[in-house]
Amino acid sequence: MNINEIIEKVFENFEFEGQTIPISPFVYDGNKKTYLTYYTYLSQPEGFSNDLPIVEGTYGTIDIYSNKDYKKLKNEVKRKIVNECGFTWLQDGLEDYEEETKLYHVPIDFFVESGIDFI
Repeated sequence: MNINEIIEKVFENFEFEGQTIPISPFVYDGNKKTYLTYYTYLSQPEGFSNDLPIVEGTYGTIDIYSNKDYKKLKNEVKRKIVNECGFTWLQDGLEDYEEETKLYHVPIDFFVESGIDFI
């Protein structure tokens, strides 16, 4: 499943605490100090019928980068992932501080199932 269209639509013009938070696939090349990136890290069959895959599971991550406290933002991103994207929240990854960028970084992993339409 191509999750890009769903994520782009849900997070388009995303505002949090009066600030617009940009989102970009893989790499953000703007100048905001708080932003999101996303990517798919696994797509695999999750259900079968008559030895053919009928359900595809897509696993992805939305990464939060910020130079300030991101805890409330993290909860809002998870709320949007679950309630607006329709994905299942799996876990928060390792919270990290990246010395070279001076930004905090936390990945949020999610999962979504869809029917397979290419067979």
